Amino acid sequence: MLWAGRIVVIIIAVIALIIASNPNSGTIMGLVENAWGVFGAAFGPTILLSLFWRRLTFGGAVAGIVCGSLADILWLAFLKGTGLYEIIPGFAIGLIAAIVVSLLTPAPDAGVQALFDRATSNLED
Repeated sequence: MLWAGRIVVIIIAVIALIIASNPNSGTIMGLVENAWGVFGAAFGPTILLSLFWRRLTFGGAVAGIVCGSLADILWLAFLKGTGLYEIIPGFAIGLIAAIVVSLLTPAPDAGVQALFDRATSNLED
């Protein structure tokens, strides 16, 4: 896992270098805006569902991350001219994908759901 993590970091760094080296890639602020859009669309629905919905499954989380990020990137690439910030459709698609896949896969086992209930009951006190 350590080497896999290192390899992924190197790949991301090379991709970032290629993007930043392109004179047509835009301003630094534009690149940061796009990066935050992808992160928000990918991880936002999964984080919210993991905090507030006991039925979220691993498969649902992965589907939400993948679909949210892909929707964000595709919106940015092909529909940027609409004027709608790409995080909005990306977040919505990621949320829908996470919910649908979680409902189509077996629910988390009773131990995981009990742990969720204990964690959320402490917040209500």
